[in-house]
Amino acid sequence: MDQGMNRDQIAQFSKRDAERFEEYEAVLSKFVEAVDPLLDTHPPRVSNEKIGLLQFLREVRPLLMSGKTLGADVNQVKWQGHIHQ
Repeated sequence: MDQGMNRDQIAQFSKRDAERFEEYEAVLSKFVEAVDPLLDTHPPRVSNEKIGLLQFLREVRPLLMSGKTLGADVNQVKWQGHIHQ
């Protein structure tokens, strides 16, 4: 289904949601881009034992890269959910 058809289908229930659908898709794509690489990595090995800064950074690098992918603009997204009855 193309974007126009998606918008038309959504507009049957909510014009406001249809207008914001493209923005929603962009935000969702950004999250997928950030989280997808994490699915192929092991959890960071950080524990109570003392490790050096370089080892710590190596362990958390995938998380840092995901944060970089999301960027600061992700904090600006306004989630204005509502329930249709």
